[in-house]
Amino acid sequence: MALQFGERGYPIFPAKFGLKESHKRALYSGGAKWGATKDAAQITRDFYKWLNANIGLPTGNYKGLINKGFFVIDCDTVAGHGVDGIANWDALVAKHSPLPPTSMAISPTGSVHYYFKSPAGIKIKGSESEIARGVDVCGDGQMVIVPPSIARVAKGSKVFGQYSWLNKLPMADAPKWLIDLCKKRKSKERDDDDVNEIDID
Repeated sequence: MALQFGERGYPIFPAKFGLKESHKRALYSGGAKWGATKDAAQITRDFYKWLNANIGLPTGNYKGLINKGFFVIDCDTVAGHGVDGIANWDALVAKHSPLPPTSMAISPTGSVHYYFKSPAGIKIKGSESEIARGVDVCGDGQMVIVPPSIARVAKGSKVFGQYSWLNKLPMADAPKWLIDLCKKRKSKERDDDDVNEIDID
């Protein structure tokens, strides 16, 4: 599965089991953040070296390694995070316009992930509960754990579950209203590329 991402032009990295961080460092990976690569030989070496590693996928416009940037909408659940992000997301969509069919995954906590392409040159701001309560955005300079990775079903839990795809659809272009809600505004504030990864599961 890991090799398939590289074949499609998406750089990936071996993520530590149960954690949202890489086994690799940019310092020893030619400057690539998290040591992400789409090179088949390197991916094979990485996942043989760390046999229990999860698959980490950088989001946003990642150093031109993919033709079009993408971002992920993460909708939390009451059981997993104490808030019904899925209902709040549905309300947000109903307020604007229907979503195009797109690639979707589900995490061990039941959180639903929507994958969307973003226009070239647009930076998507990562955020937590900013566009709606319990709805997180994983954007430029961040990452997401992808299927078939394994994680705890709740913080501190000894029970593990697997990320899985909810469909086999390709990523769709994000609707304009969603881009407008998520894109980075020009300001004098520090660049969002310096922000740590969003805690997206």
